[in-house]
Amino acid sequence: EKNANVARARWDIVRDLIDSLSRAQGDTAFGALDDMVSKLSLDDGAFSSSDEDEAKGRVTLMTLHSSKGLEFPVVVMCGMSEGLLPHRRALEERGGVQEERRLCYVGMTRAREELILTRARFTVKRNERVPMKPSRFLDELPTEFVKPYRSTDTSAYERQQQQTTADGFARLKSLLGDGGGS
Repeated sequence: EKNANVARARWDIVRDLIDSLSRAQGDTAFGALDDMVSKLSLDDGAFSSSDEDEAKGRVTLMTLHSSKGLEFPVVVMCGMSEGLLPHRRALEERGGVQEERRLCYVGMTRAREELILTRARFTVKRNERVPMKPSRFLDELPTEFVKPYRSTDTSAYERQQQQTTADGFARLKSLLGDGGGS
């Protein structure tokens, strides 16, 4: 890695993974790794819908693809923004938008009682706020079934930015030492 800080951060991640694996349950390192990957992955082998899960109020996180055939009392679909759903690559492929529309429909029809669709009004790329357009699929929903909600609170973002800046300066100051004599 050309950047020493990035290389150090990546190495720290590898060390954390090794430490976690050494504490993981399993007969062998491969068993422990397999257990960890199963717990962290978003596939239907690791997550399943059951009456027991619903009774205990558990949340199931999965991809739209792996949700086929399952149902839940409440479904929250995040990322209903143009470029995410439909994905920007699908916009370039012939028939891609139609396939993304079918995938969106699959997700929406998993809800038995309540469906919540969310999107971000902006994202941050290279430390700049970039506006996000709503997914075209939101405009296709019958208005009589939609209850719009728009948050006007940007203070959380501003607080996060201020904290990130303060943390960065504190880290820089600690790396440079007190700075008293130089």
